[in-house]
Amino acid sequence: FDVTNTPATTITLSHSTNVDVDLTWSGGDGTGNYYVYRDGVPIAHTGEMEHVDRVALGSHEYYVIERLATGDYNRSNTVTATPDVELPMIAPLASGEWLPLELSTNSERVIQISDEARTAERFVLGADFPVVTIGRHRNRLVSLDSAWLRSSVRNDEFIALLGKPVILKLPRNGVIIGVLPAYAQSNARFTSGYTYTLAQADWRDYIDNA
Repeated sequence: FDVTNTPATTITLSHSTNVDVDLTWSGGDGTGNYYVYRDGVPIAHTGEMEHVDRVALGSHEYYVIERLATGDYNRSNTVTATPDVELPMIAPLASGEWLPLELSTNSERVIQISDEARTAERFVLGADFPVVTIGRHRNRLVSLDSAWLRSSVRNDEFIALLGKPVILKLPRNGVIIGVLPAYAQSNARFTSGYTYTLAQADWRDYIDNA
């Protein structure tokens, strides 16, 4: 059998892009039942006619679907947004201002990224070597440093992130979402420096569409 959708009115989607992608739309039936899609995956369900995507980096396509009480839906136009950063940026995951990581404790900042595949070994009778089971899980660690003038309020803003879920956006290296568990602080004559490591966590940025 055929399933036919009967949209009611048109939704017009627009956006502005910097570090985040700010999406706004107009039109529709005003049901307050909007689903935001990024690259074909639902990432938000909202009753407002706006959404801010904080975790995207690079080129992405967005559209909005309004679910109607009849079971039909209105779909917006598709827009392409390309959020980008020229230097590392960090911010709270939920909301809050982006903190640019402009300075380093070294003359040239080194960002170290390590990936580990989870494996398990077991020895069986009659075998000289272990049987290796490769798991589906991975560990990703990102280590870097930051520095500010000792008089800068940026120091307090960074320290306030300790123990909180954060987003770290890296030029050419993507997005890391995890908790800032610890940092090591070093004070020079004019600057305060911080070295720290973030572990990538499975913070789901899609929603159940059921």
